[in-house]
Amino acid sequence: MWIDNFILRKETGNTAASIQAGAVSVRVPANRDDEMPQNLTGTLNYLIAFPLLVPLLRMIGFLVREKEKKIKEGMKVMGLNSFAYYLSWVIHYIIVYTVIACLWTGLTGNESSAWRYSNKGLILLWYWLFCLCLIGMAFFISAFFSRARAAMLSALVFFFILSFVEIPFMANTSANPSVAGKTAASLSPITAMSFSGNTILAFEALQVGLTSDNINEIYNGYSVSIAMGFLVIDFFIFFVLGIYLDQVWPSEFGVRKHPLFCLRRSPKKRKNNFVADEEKGKRNSCSILPFLN
Repeated sequence: MWIDNFILRKETGNTAASIQAGAVSVRVPANRDDEMPQNLTGTLNYLIAFPLLVPLLRMIGFLVREKEKKIKEGMKVMGLNSFAYYLSWVIHYIIVYTVIACLWTGLTGNESSAWRYSNKGLILLWYWLFCLCLIGMAFFISAFFSRARAAMLSALVFFFILSFVEIPFMANTSANPSVAGKTAASLSPITAMSFSGNTILAFEALQVGLTSDNINEIYNGYSVSIAMGFLVIDFFIFFVLGIYLDQVWPSEFGVRKHPLFCLRRSPKKRKNNFVADEEKGKRNSCSILPFLN
């Protein structure tokens, strides 16, 4: 203490200046050890993804059953175009998954659940984007099958395979995991959901949660914004491939298109060109007749 008093007197020029020590009672918040985020890390595949197998398998079953019973072909014969057919399925299941996402967010966003500190709007968006991927996945899987039972069993296997993508990263205990590796693994929507879920749980352990301030923050080689971006990409990949394969993949129902049908001219345009060439030929023949006479 005498050193502090010496410095104080030298700096102030007051030989009587001194520091008086004392003890004061200060209230601090009680220590809180929240073990829930740590206990849930690595289990999100089972708690979030696997319960959504029910609506996924239901959608795949209905899609393939329409082909199996020739309902889809019957609707096309009556004039239904492919755009309206696919759009009706997308709109229907967007509504279904939106209701599921709202209920799930409401149930898991209270004070006694895992996402107590996070922004509920961001949690809803994160979960809803994962549900959106399941719509694209349903179109992709159903394109390969003409029997509903085989399609649903294969969907289970495919779902499990996608969930195994994260296992090598779980076994890697490096302090600096590869951001590029985890980003590439996000082509599996289940893996993207699991990685980002673990990041959100880490924020919850800090009693901060997911907010707009830390959505781009890299934690353990991953950020929630990466996951959300790839969930959108995964949806379009599965959806576009599903529609394409549904047109060209060999099936016992319907007429299959050429694999490069999307690069060909439409039949309507070819017909118009043919009619134009035919009329041009008629005009040329009429112009030659006077010279023949």
